[in-house]
Amino acid sequence: MSIHTKSLPQHIRFEEQEILDADILRLNSVYFLKLREMAKEDPQTASVIFGCKPELVQAIAEASVDTYQSIISAVVVQFKPSFDQSLMIDQLKSPSDAKGLEPVNNSV
Repeated sequence: MSIHTKSLPQHIRFEEQEILDADILRLNSVYFLKLREMAKEDPQTASVIFGCKPELVQAIAEASVDTYQSIISAVVVQFKPSFDQSLMIDQLKSPSDAKGLEPVNNSV
């Protein structure tokens, strides 16, 4: 998807915006559904893993479905990376030299 959409006809810009909105909705949904699931099962771990204050984790676990849906459906990304961005830049520029970002082994 092109960032420079001002030169495109209006209907194409609208379609790109719809795609972007749908992508953000999916991203928010996955993020918040996992956060809510973990908040209900283990609030302390959810707080650490998602980088949220315990009060926010509790509020998410207790939120009504309607409230939760309105938060998820916002067309802005509802979270920000909590990792060390300098470390991530180093990893992306030189994967073999970066330290502390080993891949997670999911084959248990």
